[in-house]
Amino acid sequence: MLTSPAQLSWLFYTACHVSLLIILFQLDTPKTRVSIGTTLVTVLTSLFLLFFSHLEHLRSIRPSTILNVFLGLTLLFDLARLRTLYFMSNQTVTSLFAVSWVIKTIILVFEATEKRQLLKKAYENSPIESTSGVINRALFWWLRDLLWRGSKTTLTVDSLPSLDDDLKNASNSQSLFERWDKGEIWVASGSPKSKVLT
Repeated sequence: MLTSPAQLSWLFYTACHVSLLIILFQLDTPKTRVSIGTTLVTVLTSLFLLFFSHLEHLRSIRPSTILNVFLGLTLLFDLARLRTLYFMSNQTVTSLFAVSWVIKTIILVFEATEKRQLLKKAYENSPIESTSGVINRALFWWLRDLLWRGSKTTLTVDSLPSLDDDLKNASNSQSLFERWDKGEIWVASGSPKSKVLT
């Protein structure tokens, strides 16, 4: 069932490219040898990504890294295509492609939005880093609240957000010493500590 704005946006995006495909099949429309093929691949890809977006929405507590990276890169590539289409004579194709580019930008915004308010009870208290998407983590946007609080008040250990489970386990000193004794810790040289120290 399509209920999220991102999934509806994917449908509008697909509809734009189906319309482009119909226009490109007309004989008088200027096109290259691969125009119809790339538009058909775009339609099929967007249908697959609609399904993938739905699965990611149901099964992950963070926004999809694959979708965010894909959308971010293809938005840049589509700008180059939009520029080329602008200099071609058919304004209908250019307008439809521009509309699809705007819809893809909206999809990126929807797909990059955190799902914290939609999480089930078991995941409501997940660490902020665990629910942040690739864009938030790359830009350190997930730290903005902590930095704001730190600029207004003195932070204490109790006022800090909870850590990711992997970070908690890595900071367990007993586990660290046990792994060190077993030679499971790798040092900067890329070798186990036992090979470096003996």
